[in-house]
Amino acid sequence: MGNEEERENRIQLKGFCFSPYLEGQSPGNPNQQWNESQIENRLIEMTKRCQVEGIRTYGSSNELQSNNDLELNQLIQQCNQRDERGNLIVDVAIVGNEVLLRKDLTIDELIKCIQFVRDRIPHQVQITTAEPYGMYYKYPQLIQHLDLVYVHIYAYWDQINVQSAIHHTQSHFNKMVSISNGKKVVIAEIGWPSAGEKHGEASPNQKNASQFFQEFLAWSNKNGIEYFYFEAFDEGWKVAHEGERGAHWGVMDSTGSLKEGFSLQDEKEPISGQSISIQISNIQQVLDEGKLQGTIKNLPNDGKDYSLACFIKVDSHWWTKPTFESPCIPIYQSRSFNVQIYTGEGDVNSSEIGVFLVPSSFSPPLAGGIESLPDSLFHSSICYEVIHRESLNEIDIHESPFSLSSGNLSGTIRSLSNALQYHLAVFIKVGDGWWTKPTFVHPVLFINPQNNSFSAPIFTGPNDSTASELAIFLLSKDCLPPKVAGSSHLPHELFEQCKTHRIIHS
Repeated sequence: MGNEEERENRIQLKGFCFSPYLEGQSPGNPNQQWNESQIENRLIEMTKRCQVEGIRTYGSSNELQSNNDLELNQLIQQCNQRDERGNLIVDVAIVGNEVLLRKDLTIDELIKCIQFVRDRIPHQVQITTAEPYGMYYKYPQLIQHLDLVYVHIYAYWDQINVQSAIHHTQSHFNKMVSISNGKKVVIAEIGWPSAGEKHGEASPNQKNASQFFQEFLAWSNKNGIEYFYFEAFDEGWKVAHEGERGAHWGVMDSTGSLKEGFSLQDEKEPISGQSISIQISNIQQVLDEGKLQGTIKNLPNDGKDYSLACFIKVDSHWWTKPTFESPCIPIYQSRSFNVQIYTGEGDVNSSEIGVFLVPSSFSPPLAGGIESLPDSLFHSSICYEVIHRESLNEIDIHESPFSLSSGNLSGTIRSLSNALQYHLAVFIKVGDGWWTKPTFVHPVLFINPQNNSFSAPIFTGPNDSTASELAIFLLSKDCLPPKVAGSSHLPHELFEQCKTHRIIHS
């Protein structure tokens, strides 16, 4: 009876990151190698407390650093193995783990390795690599070589406090979905250490680790997100590489005991799936007078853990606002903000204004006339808005889907010399998510070269008539827009690559 109750109370998990090392063992130590029996015993220990749909393993030898060719050939061999029933034993082949982050390989070398493996494994085995989200933002071309996208998201390593960690996770997961062109995105590593060194605003302790675990499970279960939680057991050997925290990532300790706060009875209610967004009150007033005011929608904890970073672009160069001495704009308890950002001579001539919601622990870069905003700003922000002065008058709207029962959009592009060199990308916001329109199959609108006009039905889905916003981007015909399906915000690449854009509210 006791065993039945134990099975019923097991934690339900989509996936676990699993390594077989016992206390005192480490990879690369020939005197402490594990064997198949040890792996089997550790798996049995894991399944006593957790019901897991899949596991992710690492490496294929006892060597901590091994030859790339050897690793690839061992991976290929495993991907071709079948069980006694003739079924393949590997579902997904992961070619490289954070090799771009560590600079073990260049992007071209990694793509070459992926293709090498792909040519030698059954087509039923999907292929991917595993990197932190920042590497995919930096090398988006990598995604086209993958069958599905494995991403690592660690609020702890990003120095985010545990109260904001799930919203931080949700934001970057949505960004990954928006740039993955419809391919499945799997969180291949995520977790929080239960002891060790503080990292910025992220504190590793038992309470925070269990809180993050429970909130993540509630959020991922509610939204149907696939993941591999890092990790099953504590591994003491990692102290040498990550400090004390490296030994405390496990849901279970090194003996196989479930840590306090991780039991099924402690599961929290799902957190709100609503996305955080910046709502600027009067865009024209911001551009004309520099008076930036508005509210942050769905912001937790009364905004005390967040601030805004603002930048303006004057004569093709970006500047921190309001001042270098005050680079962060406070958010009031009402989740509102109100500040004068035109504080220098010539600010009224700004062509763009960027507003970023960032954790209080994040120090925004100081821009003193730089040509482009750094990637770290986009990566660390919860959400952002970029206002283009030209976008307010270059795209004329004749018919808005918000005012027509037909859901049609029509208009013209001013001052466009060669319409055949451009097309339009259109997105609508339904609820808290943005969607490509008219369809994924037809993600761009044609511009008539005779009069620079465009027209198309935009409301093509059952809930489209409830849309609250519509965004239009004028792009070069060589620039294919990302396919967006329910993301909390539009990819920043759209704002950077477009000639102009316009956002309409219902």
